[in-house]
Amino acid sequence: MSQKKSLKNSALGALRPLGAYLAASYAAGFVMSMSFFLTSLEGGENATTVGEILTILLAGSLLPTMYIVFFAAIPAVVFVLIVRLTKAPRGWTDALVAAFIGPLLLRAMSMSINGPTLVDLIFLTAGGAAGYTYWYFAGRPKPPYGATTP
Repeated sequence: MSQKKSLKNSALGALRPLGAYLAASYAAGFVMSMSFFLTSLEGGENATTVGEILTILLAGSLLPTMYIVFFAAIPAVVFVLIVRLTKAPRGWTDALVAAFIGPLLLRAMSMSINGPTLVDLIFLTAGGAAGYTYWYFAGRPKPPYGATTP
């Protein structure tokens, strides 16, 4: 009986970081969608009801989320391993590291070395939200990184 429970706990424990990564990616996609939605309002585009606004934000977050899941996976794994190996305090470190993944990927893919732009700020904010979301859904881990409890 205890072996079955241990196996179940280990399987759920293995899926927790993946679920946290997906939640973090959606959080970043939502922040990006919200940012672009708010800037579109300046151009005179208005949603008429709260329901329309929520639909736009929730559904509109899925496309950026798919891109984030794909492009940020390898940098996220590398940075999480670095944070774990250095035993850096989690939480703010996760948010800070994730905040810089987006702008760095954006610069690497566009091959641009121009100064900071509004898009960089949006990616930075989205990454910070994603890092905090990852930390929260990963069980708010603290050193030592054995068992985590929410």
